[in-house]
Amino acid sequence: MTAGMVFGDVLYLAIVLAGLAFIAETFSYILIFIKWAGVAYLCWLAMQFWKSSETINAADVASPVSGKNALISGVLVTLGNPKSILFYISILPTVIDINTLAQSDTFILLAITAIILTGVQFPFTIAGAKTRRALQSPRAMRILNRGAAAFMGGAAATIAVRN
Repeated sequence: MTAGMVFGDVLYLAIVLAGLAFIAETFSYILIFIKWAGVAYLCWLAMQFWKSSETINAADVASPVSGKNALISGVLVTLGNPKSILFYISILPTVIDINTLAQSDTFILLAITAIILTGVQFPFTIAGAKTRRALQSPRAMRILNRGAAAFMGGAAATIAVRN
């Protein structure tokens, strides 16, 4: 799954390097709309987490997932998350002059991104797999969901107050 998530992020970075940053800069009002849509979405997620009473089924913890399915899930998780593309669109042009990148620079940047993301995400994947077993009790899931709701609400408030 980590490999799929890294692949999705590298794909987003490649798209930005191919010219989406120019489109985002040209149509800045779209980014403002996306910002407020993101705030609304985070608020909705916070409410869903707060109200959630789901627990993790012990049978789901024990069931193995094929490598292919995990890879596809990782790619879909990343591609379904607009924060990644927004991050690259908003940060990359401030750090790198995209117009001066050579093709070899682009491949080096993509490779470095893949290596860093793998190194950062893989330990979280391992920790998540181990934590999954501990979250089978309804009390543990309620605490986790309420904590996630607080963080989502805080993120929405932070984004809303920024210019």
